[in-house]
This record gives sequence, structure tokens and C-alpha cells, in this order.
Amino acid sequence: MDNLKLRDVIKQVGSEKGIKESDLIDTIEAAIATAAKRIFGQAREIEAYYNEELDEIELFQILQVSENIENIYRDITLEEAEEHGFTDVGIGDELLIQIFYRPEDNKRAEEQDKLYGDLLSANIYRINKGDESVTLENFYDENCPQIEIKLDSRLAPAKNVQKYYHEYKKLVTAEQVLTEQIKKNSEELVYIESVFDSLTRA
Repeated sequence: MDNLKLRDVIKQVGSEKGIKESDLIDTIEAAIATAAKRIFGQAREIEAYYNEELDEIELFQILQVSENIENIYRDITLEEAEEHGFTDVGIGDELLIQIFYRPEDNKRAEEQDKLYGDLLSANIYRINKGDESVTLENFYDENCPQIEIKLDSRLAPAKNVQKYYHEYKKLVTAEQVLTEQIKKNSEELVYIESVFDSLTRA
């Protein structure tokens, strides 16, 4: 799978079978999410998204900030959220926590969020409260590619900048939040990648 280019497979399959690329992506995301639930537990609310920039499927679990823990697979107290670095959250807020199933993902996530924080800081005048995303030039790359950065529409521009500067802490501590139930070992990775591989070879 190391040499597999998912974007090329999506285009090829879409062209050969007359299927919209967006529909293929939806199908792959759903299949990977189903496979992840089989590994991490059906009670968890897990979503999979295709990251076009990285050309890979990313996994996320949704947790809700609650006063009382009624569902151990879904709820997290405000105190626990704050202890794990989630600032500016309140009761009822949903947290989207990325599930890393490869060792190299943690470092990459840290670098990416630092980059996003830098880009947002340099372009803060282009951000308004209520924006859900912003597209900026990555001036750290000699080709200056366009990058779409997701924003929290509830936050002021400066808070969104701060959020990304601290986001890597959330991503690293996410494993601590989920460790009790989620076991990330080689067999899990092999299974998820086997499902991924079978889909892209369809």
C-alpha cells in the first residue's frame, strides 16, 4: 500500500464505472469507519474523512462534554476535557478527536497544526468570527500551494489561532483519553489497511 495513490484510484474507478468521485469517497469513508468500529468498538461514534491534501483516510471519534457520564464511550466531563488541553469548551460541546493508528502520525499532526497556527496568525485580518474555514497560501512552501484550514465558527480569529497552536497537545493527549478502550496495535493497523486496500482495488 505504500505506493498506492488513492486519488488516482478514485479517478480511475470513477471514470471506468461512471461513478462520481464524491460518491466513491463517501463509500470508502463509510467502509473505513465501519472497519474502525469493528476494531475500536461499535458503541463509539467514529467518522472517517478523506484528506485530499494528504491523500489518505483519517479517523476521528466524537466525544461530548457532559455534566454526568451516562455513556462512557461518548461522554467526557468538562474537567476531563480541560485537563486534556481542550480550552474554550462548554457543556454540550462536541469534540472531534483524531485517532492515530500509525506512529508517524503524531509528529506530522504536531507539525501541521504549528503550520496552521503560523499561517492563521500571519493572515488573521482575513478571518472573521463565524467563518467555518479559510483558504490561505502556504508561504513556507516554495510553490505556495493553497491550503484550506478548518475553523471553529464560534471562536474569534485570535482564538482560532490559539486553538491550532495548542491543538497538537489535544492530538497527543487524545490517546490518553481513549487508551482504556482503544488498543492500537499492529493487527488493528493490518486489518484497517486490508479493508482500505480491498476497496481501492475494487
